[in-house]
Amino acid sequence: MKPLQWNRDFGLFWAGTAMSVLANAVTYVALPFLVLESGYSSSDLAVTILMGTLPHFLAPWTGRMADRAPLKYPLILTQLVRVALPFSLGFFTITDGVNIDLVYLVTFVNNLLALFTVSAPSICLPSWVAAKDRQRANSLMAAAPMGSPLISMGLGGALIARIGPAEVLLILPVPLLLSTTFLLGPHFPIPSPAESSTNPLASSFVGLRLLVSQNHLRLLILMGILPNLELNFLNVRIPLDMSALGQGAAGYGLFESLLAGGALAGMSALYLAGPRLSLYSSLGLGNLLVALGCTSLLV
Repeated sequence: MKPLQWNRDFGLFWAGTAMSVLANAVTYVALPFLVLESGYSSSDLAVTILMGTLPHFLAPWTGRMADRAPLKYPLILTQLVRVALPFSLGFFTITDGVNIDLVYLVTFVNNLLALFTVSAPSICLPSWVAAKDRQRANSLMAAAPMGSPLISMGLGGALIARIGPAEVLLILPVPLLLSTTFLLGPHFPIPSPAESSTNPLASSFVGLRLLVSQNHLRLLILMGILPNLELNFLNVRIPLDMSALGQGAAGYGLFESLLAGGALAGMSALYLAGPRLSLYSSLGLGNLLVALGCTSLLV
């Protein structure tokens, strides 16, 4: 294996992932204002956010599917479908007006396909990166979904405020096509016959039984669900508040950029704290900070 700084496969995949995350971040800002600016209600916005959240419950299955098949061509096909989704939604919105059912469908399918892409690094990195460089490679892969939204959400919000959400959706295929081009280069690992022959549904149930059989694992599930519920509440409320304050998509994009910056700062602080802070202390402190932040927004 080549050193990380000379690893072509990893570099191309990282660049493709960064472009994909950039497009997803702008979509994340555009869809709420596509709904609100078309005269739909806060309930329709809430359903849109829900449709974007539901694919996360399918993450174990998307991960298993990524583990069973040669990744290169499914990933490229996934990206090409994601190219078509925002463009189609933007095009039909401009020509025929917003169809809320189409918004729901595009939101769900886009996030489901994005989850499939996110599953790939854990499968590919052991084949691409030597064990001594793997921690750095994982850090770089984690920086893409945190660092890219830090910039793209703010800029995307400003662009949406200037030209409109539907028009921005029409240009999102550009970074997604760049992402697809980068994914043509790496040599993806081929799964072993043992991995391909496993039943993803059965193995998922085995994992679920393990999670609910241990008290501390059940607590971890709860600690993961509650902050996400709080964030989903914010994802509905903040666009409404920004619209009421006259800040619109630009204000919402800035808010999400600051949120991503806070997450990146938290990851950096956790890395610097190292062994001085236990796992449960870190989780407890993180949940406390999320609860305090959400409470301050309610005041």
